[in-house]
Amino acid sequence: MTQHIQSVLAGILDQLMDAVCVVDEHGQFLFLSAACEEILGYQQHELVGKPMIELVHPADRQRTLTAAGEIMAGQPKRHFENRYIRKDGKVIDIMWSARWLEKERVRVAVARDVTRIKQAERVREAVYRITETAYGAQDLQSIYQSIHQMLSDLLDGCCLTLLLRDPITLQTDRVFQADNCQPVLADTLQTTALFEVISGEQVVQRNCQQPDNRLCCDWLGLPLRTQGQVIGAMAVQRCQGGLAQDEQQLLQFVCTQIAATIARKQAEEKLLYLASHDILTNLPNRMLFMDRFDMALKLGARNQLRVGLLFVDLDKFKQVNDAYGHDVGDMLLVETSRRLECAVRNTDTVARIGGDEFTLLLSFINDSRDAELVVEKILEAMEAPFVLADIQLQITASIGLAIYPDHGQDKETLLRVADSLMYQVKKNSTSPLL
Repeated sequence: MTQHIQSVLAGILDQLMDAVCVVDEHGQFLFLSAACEEILGYQQHELVGKPMIELVHPADRQRTLTAAGEIMAGQPKRHFENRYIRKDGKVIDIMWSARWLEKERVRVAVARDVTRIKQAERVREAVYRITETAYGAQDLQSIYQSIHQMLSDLLDGCCLTLLLRDPITLQTDRVFQADNCQPVLADTLQTTALFEVISGEQVVQRNCQQPDNRLCCDWLGLPLRTQGQVIGAMAVQRCQGGLAQDEQQLLQFVCTQIAATIARKQAEEKLLYLASHDILTNLPNRMLFMDRFDMALKLGARNQLRVGLLFVDLDKFKQVNDAYGHDVGDMLLVETSRRLECAVRNTDTVARIGGDEFTLLLSFINDSRDAELVVEKILEAMEAPFVLADIQLQITASIGLAIYPDHGQDKETLLRVADSLMYQVKKNSTSPLL
């Protein structure tokens, strides 16, 4: 009768969706119900005699051993959660209820696979955090890093690549990847596949199938789309299995958030640029020039260095507009700005502060002779005829020069000196207009 009951009970246990297991005081499996094969991927005989802790995810082992000790001390556990590694290498979430049988010296536990539930919770949390990060990020790099970190908690064994257009830039995350996952080189993933996603404006998925045992990586390319335009692409690469449907849906959401954030940051940067630059010449405007002038004077005072200030005004510019129209006048201003930039160093600043007036900031010069050489270069550059829309003009410029600290200690004084000297030169100018 006893054997019959045991047989019936064993049959009942094998019908349960939850797994029932018995572990001895040394932590080795003594018995496992049939559901263990469904949950862990192992057949029952493969686990009997095997230490339970070897199946636990390394990051959860110490916590699991602590819980096992408490159970053996007479503290039953209900709804204890940890992660196990299946036979196929996948990580799963398990919820345990366990107690210690002192007479038999064994732990009896019931295990339930809650991977889908935990994954859904992590996805909801990630969606919230991604949305929060997307709208609170100060720059694009910070959102890339935040989203990479969030995705690394959800997608094991992946690496991520972002390709942005206008201008084309590439962001490859080398942290968010498995140890055996190497990003695909530029001639395949980064140039061919991602450009295919951008140009085709659709999801592209590639499955790697090698006849031998070489490591190969499947990848998924997703367009970054905002306001009806594709502004880039994101590729996720995994070297151990493809991406599940729910993972792809999460990535689609991430792409939407990234695209929206990029568009918002680009709009902000464009507004900032327009607020600080001249629209016609793309030179710094008066506001940006004054900010740089203030900084140059502070650094000059701290390091006992000279700073040069040039005022440049085109001679008889009004006649050009009157005789040839404002389009030609605008072309003259653009060409003049190009020649002025060629006459100075990359560390110097050329600005258009209004009309045909330009200012140049010469940072950290040795003496006045350095500034005078720049004046000579500008005058020489202006000697070449301006060919604008089949019209040839000979234009000269009047230049005023002030040196810090020789001509003044503050910005207002230096601006007044340079402006005054420039008008003196212009007053004495007799340059013709051809």
